[in-house]
Amino acid sequence: MIIDLIILITGLIIGFAYGAHHAKKIFTNILDSAIEDSQPKEEKNDLVVKVEKHGNMFYLYDNETDKFIIQGSNKEEIVNFLQKTFPSIRVLVTAESAKLVDFK
Repeated sequence: MIIDLIILITGLIIGFAYGAHHAKKIFTNILDSAIEDSQPKEEKNDLVVKVEKHGNMFYLYDNETDKFIIQGSNKEEIVNFLQKTFPSIRVLVTAESAKLVDFK
């Protein structure tokens, strides 16, 4: 009878430990997926640009080729130009550029 009780308690402890480990693994996978999904993903029709600021002017360059795209004195001017010129392309600013010039 005492052996049965020891086996039962041992089984409960092992089961609880396994369940907690498995739940942690599932929770971690869900969090990783949520973080990954919240990041904008680059697609075929995306244009990734880097932004530089010199004085009061912003300069946009293609991130892959360093080809100059546009310059403007403010964000609205640049956004309007990009919407007219590239209506079906989503323009993404590199994280480094967004931090450096506060151009989100």
